[in-house]
Amino acid sequence: NVGLVSNFLARHHEVVYCVEPHPIAVERLRYLKKYRKNLVIIDKALGVQSDKAKLYLHQDKHLDPAEASQGASIVATKPNIDLKRTIDIEILSCVEFLQAVGKIKK
Repeated sequence: NVGLVSNFLARHHEVVYCVEPHPIAVERLRYLKKYRKNLVIIDKALGVQSDKAKLYLHQDKHLDPAEASQGASIVATKPNIDLKRTIDIEILSCVEFLQAVGKIKK
């Protein structure tokens, strides 16, 4: 799914916002942006409030890194993650995101 939905949506919509905290998935989206100029990539997660968090990576180190990025989570109790393999990420509040894209007023 890394970029597949974004690619499809970009073919049918004027602007597509891609909110993605995993660096490998962001890298794939930036490659796709070369062909889909209407993608707006936000390399953060969305949440209730802006904050920092740990992104727990998939437990199977042997998977393709892009495929494994789909299994990453900020939820430490997710069964397929490795608590020892993390990436520090930023969380953007949903309200701030919607304000930034002009969907709600400040």
